[in-house]
Parts: sequence; structure tokens; C-alpha cells
Amino acid sequence: MAACSFRAVPPALLAQARPGAKLLLTLSGRLCGYARMLLTVAEDCTAEGQLLPATVSFMSARTHAVPSFGNPANWAAGLPEKPRAARHGPRRITAATEEAFHLRFLAQSAVPNVQMTHGGDVVHLSDIVTDSTAILTPEAEGWAVREAGPVHVWARIEDVLDSYDEAGLPGPGRSACTSTTAGSTCDTHRPSLPLPRP
Repeated sequence: MAACSFRAVPPALLAQARPGAKLLLTLSGRLCGYARMLLTVAEDCTAEGQLLPATVSFMSARTHAVPSFGNPANWAAGLPEKPRAARHGPRRITAATEEAFHLRFLAQSAVPNVQMTHGGDVVHLSDIVTDSTAILTPEAEGWAVREAGPVHVWARIEDVLDSYDEAGLPGPGRSACTSTTAGSTCDTHRPSLPLPRP
């Protein structure tokens, strides 16, 4: 049982566990989404299990901690002038609900290097590896998004939210995870999301 959270299942945990061993640990990420997992280790040093329901958060292992934010004012450089209408607003992943907590974890699995901050009503997302940026602003009838960079950050998050909705709102208790020494994946029936590698 791990008493801190990781960005991905550490391969050392899998390598040190006997076949049949149970691993209870918490995964976290740069969007501050958390998920508790109960994995069973197989003969080949892989592990499978479920995301467990309920919200949980532990401090991150030091090497997995979120780096400091850059300056959101700099993130707007290179964004297109004209926004597009967002299919989902940011409250889907920021609300203080168990579902939003789970969705935040799934979203960060799709965009593992993205950080999010708020400036008033404006939501800034920045991929600290690719320098991709998305800025969401409220409009009279929903949200507008402007994105730049090689990764369309909010579009990827919207794809996760669409898949979640199409799968019938599966929730954490119906989401399966597989881990190997090469990395992990999380599957909520439709989205098969690679979890970040340590």
C-alpha cells in the first residue's frame, strides 16, 4: 500500500511484487486529478485492476510532484484571434463533485503534461512539454476556446468527455487499469488512455 501518489505505477513496485500480490496506490497528475487503484500482479510482472470509487488525494512522491506554473500571460502568445465554441465547459473537470474528480483524472491521462490555472473567469491550460496552450473564456451561451501548439489540449479533453458520456457515464468503479514496466493504461469502456510513464 503506497502512502503517497504517483503519476504512473512505478515499475519497481511491479518488479518487487510476487505474482498474486495486491497493490493499492493512488495516481495523480498535473491537473490534480487523483484515482485510487487496486491492482493484482501477474506472473509476467504486469498488473491489472480497477479504479476504485470515492475521491482520494495523497501528497505526490517528490519526483512526481507538479512543477511550478509559468506565467499565464505568456501562454497566450500565438493563439488564434478567432475562438471556436467549446463542446464542454471547464466545470466538467473542475466542479467539486466526485464525477468531476474522476473526469479530471481521465483528462490528465489524455494530456499528462498539461497544467491548469484560472484568472478570473478565464481558464488557462498549458502543456509544459510541447508548449501547447488552450484558453477558455465564458460567453453568453457556453464557452469559447482558443488553442495553439502541436497538441490541441482542450480538444483532447473534450474527446475524453465525449467518450465518457457515450459509454454511459461509467464512473471509477467500472474503469479498468493495466500496468506493465513499460507504462499503464486506463480503460473506461470507450477511452483507452495511456497513463503517464514515471
